[in-house]
Amino acid sequence: MPNLPIYPLDSIDEMLIRSHPYLLLSQLTQGNFSNKKVDVVRTGLRRKVLGQNQQKLRQIAKTK
Repeated sequence: MPNLPIYPLDSIDEMLIRSHPYLLLSQLTQGNFSNKKVDVVRTGLRRKVLGQNQQKLRQIAKTK
């Protein structure tokens, strides 16, 4: 199993901006997600990160 980094949830915005540079920074920082695409991408990314964190924690628990 690959060694997955545990991302703090704060870094999700940064990852979002890097992976989707066409999104306006203001759309992310204002917390005004009227743009459906921003919301969908953000939710998907958050789920992915949470999933990775859970996987990592389970892996750590197994080895102890």
